[in-house]
Amino acid sequence: MARAKANTYHHGNLRQALIRAAITLIERDGAAAELSLREVASTAGVSQAAPYAHFSDKRALLAAVAEVGFTRLAASMRQGVRPSSSPAQRFLATGRGYVQFAVRSPGMFRLMFGANLGGLADFPDLQAKADTAYGLFVEALDAVTTSTKPGDMTALRLSTWSLIHGLASLLVEQRLPVDRKRAQELVESVTEFHLRQVTAH
Repeated sequence: MARAKANTYHHGNLRQALIRAAITLIERDGAAAELSLREVASTAGVSQAAPYAHFSDKRALLAAVAEVGFTRLAASMRQGVRPSSSPAQRFLATGRGYVQFAVRSPGMFRLMFGANLGGLADFPDLQAKADTAYGLFVEALDAVTTSTKPGDMTALRLSTWSLIHGLASLLVEQRLPVDRKRAQELVESVTEFHLRQVTAH
C-alpha cells in the first residue's frame, strides 16, 4: 500500500500529501513542536527521506501548513458576511469567523500564532496569506470606525485584534469559566461591547 501511495505522490501529490499528514498530526496532538518529519512521512505512507524532496526542514513544512491555516482562517472570516449586512454586522461576523476557526482547529491556530514558525518574513507566501487574513479584519473594522483619527488607527486595530485573538486563545486553551455555548455568547457580547466603545461619538 505504501509503495502504491509513493508512486502516486511521485506524480505531483507528495507535497500536498505531506501537508495533509502534518495537519492531521497537529490537530490530533495539538503540539507542532513535537512533530517530526519522520512521523509525517509515516503518516503519509512514504519513506523517511521523502519530505526532503519538498521541505528543507520541519520549519519549512510547518510554514506550508500555516499557509493552509491562514487560507482557512480567511475563509471562515468571510463566511458569515452577507452583501446586505451593515458595517457593524460585517465586523461582528468577521470576528465571529476568527473565533470559530480557532475553536474548530486549535492545533492549527496554535501553530499559526506560536513560536515554532519564527519570523514569517522567511516565508513570503505565508506572510502574504497572513496579511490577507489580517486585511479582512482591518477592512471590516475600518468600515465601522470612519471617524477615528488617522493617527489613532494603528492603536485601534491592534487593540481590537488583541481582544478578538485573546478571546479565541482563551477558548482554545479552555480558560474561560463557561461551557462552549456560553463562551460563544460571551465572545459576542464582549465584541459588541468593544464595538460600541470604539464607535461612540
